[in-house]
Amino acid sequence: LNYLQGWARKVHRKGKYLFVHLDDGLNNSGNDKDNSHNGSMLQVVIPRSLCHSVMVGTALELSGEWTRSQGSKQPMELFASKCKPITDNPLCELLMFSDVEAYSVIREKLFRVYIEAVIGFRLSCDIYTIKTIAETSDAMRQRLHLRPLSSNFRSVLRLRSQLNVISRQFYEKEGFIEIDTPMISCNDCEGAGEAFLVKVVVSDFIHELISIIYSSAIMIVLAQEDEDFFGDNRFYLPVSSQLHLEAVISGISKVYTLSPAFRAEKSLSRQHLAEFRMLEAEIAFLDDLDELCSFVERFVRFVIERLKQSTCVQTDYNNMSNTFCDQVVIAIIVVDFFFCQYSCIRYLIALCK
Repeated sequence: LNYLQGWARKVHRKGKYLFVHLDDGLNNSGNDKDNSHNGSMLQVVIPRSLCHSVMVGTALELSGEWTRSQGSKQPMELFASKCKPITDNPLCELLMFSDVEAYSVIREKLFRVYIEAVIGFRLSCDIYTIKTIAETSDAMRQRLHLRPLSSNFRSVLRLRSQLNVISRQFYEKEGFIEIDTPMISCNDCEGAGEAFLVKVVVSDFIHELISIIYSSAIMIVLAQEDEDFFGDNRFYLPVSSQLHLEAVISGISKVYTLSPAFRAEKSLSRQHLAEFRMLEAEIAFLDDLDELCSFVERFVRFVIERLKQSTCVQTDYNNMSNTFCDQVVIAIIVVDFFFCQYSCIRYLIALCK
């Protein structure tokens, strides 16, 4: 393959050449600050006669010849014969540049001065990458679509993707059928949580347009029709898919779903999200609690073991892990799960306090 597309994650110059670390985001090609530990980093050598400069974050199309690398960080590198920038550095959007003149000054030496003025503090000489700018300000929280510029967020997305794949592999191996449950439902799952009520919203522009064309009497009828879209029933975003799955197991004995769930709870904590994905399963003819607990244990072990077997997943995990998480993962694999009654758990928690 002599044709590549990706983003410049790291750029440095040496003589007449640019050395660009290219990444397409599909696997972990190393930490944004230090790629020395990762042998899979793809390096492209670009003659400056083809492209005088490349900024971190620029999207590139490249073609050329593969050659043995003179460095020790990768076995091969692409010597570019063609280089086409597709997009400029996305920091212009991240830092709210609104006109061509402001954007044009982000070049070479002015780049650092402009960035420091915007974020309010000086940057050390070796760390003005996308990751540094993004994660030392609130810009990412204000512009969620730019989060993939962060290596940590890319790692989270890849881990979640693998988690979904492995979970489905387990349930397929166990003979389950995946069910697509509805996103609009007339049940609130027996009051399991506060539910979002679904209503029809007609934009102000449409209302204004209709009011210009039609009489006010027709506007009143339109408003009534909007309110009565679902008839007399009240419809909600799903708090849980449990009742739908319980209905399905009257004909299919093993079912599961991995679907979005919504809780209308005003909280910013990680324990009470307004939207999240929930894995739910139902098994017919199962009345043994110990058997159910063993099934859950098999699932958790299967997922952890498969994730640890993946080299790419391990690299992503290592970028984000801490000592406590590492110990928990090891314990899940090598230590049998402990089952006890609820009253016993309460007693143990009280002792810990």
